[in-house]
Amino acid sequence: MKTAAPVKRGFTLIELLVVMGIIGLLVMLLMPAVNYAIVVAQGVATRSTINRIEAGLAGFRGDFGVYPPSDKNHEGGNQSHTLAEGYKNLAVFLGGPEGTGWGAGAASNKMPFGGTSTEKFGPYFEGTTTDSYKPAKPILYFRYEPSENPPYNYNDNVATDTSKEGEDGFVSQGNFLMLVQRRGTNQYVRSDYVLISAGPDRAFGYRKGPDASGNYTFPTSSYEGAYCDDVTNFKYEQY
Repeated sequence: MKTAAPVKRGFTLIELLVVMGIIGLLVMLLMPAVNYAIVVAQGVATRSTINRIEAGLAGFRGDFGVYPPSDKNHEGGNQSHTLAEGYKNLAVFLGGPEGTGWGAGAASNKMPFGGTSTEKFGPYFEGTTTDSYKPAKPILYFRYEPSENPPYNYNDNVATDTSKEGEDGFVSQGNFLMLVQRRGTNQYVRSDYVLISAGPDRAFGYRKGPDASGNYTFPTSSYEGAYCDDVTNFKYEQY
């Protein structure tokens, strides 16, 4: 006597939809944690780049006695290369005119402040002076100038596209000073230089918003309602 073969039963459409719904819910629950982990990893990588730049700056100062200028007004009278400003200047001074250092092996044996040398110096930093967030933005560089008031000038890394306020530089001196100056005083961070990444929000300095239209504003003095997620080489305890 033959026994009927058992009927193979598949998933019903409703069961498949339920499973897909559960998977979708799990993905939605996990995405914030995944995104947070990505931002944390980008921050760690950015701080690592800042640390490497600091090591390069220390090496440059050890050889030449000063940190690279962050503008065109200092050590600029007899340079044998084109001076830029801010982070662009930083890349040139630490890498050399061709990225291979200064003196022997560099273009025409150039030196950073004029003249030539058959001795080799640097390069003090290899790679790009950009952060690790997406999209990548430059790590801004400001040298402390004690003879000037204020000793830091936002124009050293001024925003090149005013239609994209705060994206590639600070929008104003007031907004910049909110970050590097202790509130209500004339006390500034560090006494040599500052390095600043725009942080996860991809805008430099303090912001307020968004408003009902989705727009942000960049305050120049008031911290009320403002926030800043910039990544720097200084801590607020160092003010």
